[in-house]
Amino acid sequence: MIRPLKTTTKYYATTEAEAKSKVDEIKEKSTGLVTSTKIDQKSHKEAGDYFELTVVQTFTSSKDIIESGV
Repeated sequence: MIRPLKTTTKYYATTEAEAKSKVDEIKEKSTGLVTSTKIDQKSHKEAGDYFELTVVQTFTSSKDIIESGV
């Protein structure tokens, strides 16, 4: 049996409002627990400012799987 424990996903957003909206959407739809979110503002000399969003979701731990027998 293979089960996901944790995933880290990165997103690109053109505005901070879009990034915050995506965080809210992920929190609502996640089957796990959103343990970390990070919004970094970055700058490109030709394209201007943009945002990178990093989201970490934890689904379970190895210990929980072993102890529950699932």
